[in-house]
Amino acid sequence: MKLTSALLLLAATPIWGANVVASNGTWSDPSIWTDLGDNSNHLPGNVTDQSDNAIINNGRTVTLSSDQTTLNGTLSTVTVGNQTSASIATSNLIMTSTAALSINNFYMGGNGAAGYLTYEDGASMVVSGQFLMNDNTDDEGNGSSSSTLKIVLGATGLENAIAVTTLNLRQNLNDAILEIDASALINDQQRTIDLMTISNSGFGQFNQVNITGIDDAGYSADVFYTSNSLQLRVVPEPSSTLLTVLGSFAILARRARA
Repeated sequence: MKLTSALLLLAATPIWGANVVASNGTWSDPSIWTDLGDNSNHLPGNVTDQSDNAIINNGRTVTLSSDQTTLNGTLSTVTVGNQTSASIATSNLIMTSTAALSINNFYMGGNGAAGYLTYEDGASMVVSGQFLMNDNTDDEGNGSSSSTLKIVLGATGLENAIAVTTLNLRQNLNDAILEIDASALINDQQRTIDLMTISNSGFGQFNQVNITGIDDAGYSADVFYTSNSLQLRVVPEPSSTLLTVLGSFAILARRARA
């Protein structure tokens, strides 16, 4: 697979293996959330129990399968991974194809923690403030922050690109990683897909880009920024296109001989 970028996006080597998590839960499960102020558990957006800032910590995985913010009140900020102890673990938020999240700020991988967001085709995410990856270098000498945004494409790309007012990747601190599952895009046509709409870009670019699912089918991919979006271009390799054309000629030739 060929991977290039208009603004210095680096071809990635394969990144982390499967995430090992301490516990899993759904968005409406209060036991998996940590409040920023007193480290007790809170249900995000529940106005009877303070939770303006909802945090997924300690290797937990939270699955959002519907629009929970309107059900549970107002939620201003979601943080995936904000280091609070001497043990670093990758925390995860999974947005399924029916999930919808509209918040002021979304933070990943703070103070030496690792944050991982999986965004499936059909989900909807709107961040009216800042989408921040890798906030602060480390905490308690535990190491550097890292964040991965994984986008799982559908057969036609993304139904809803992630809408972000300010994208701040902070790659100068460590790794801001974009992982794209493009296995559903196998076809004979070139495609350009909006992954993210951006009103204002903050610090840096994605430090690593990893695109999976298209190598064996003879496709190449480019990831690039425009003035207000992050896009993926998928193109059939010339060799695969030529084989398709030659195959068509062979079929026609057999028909002519018949």
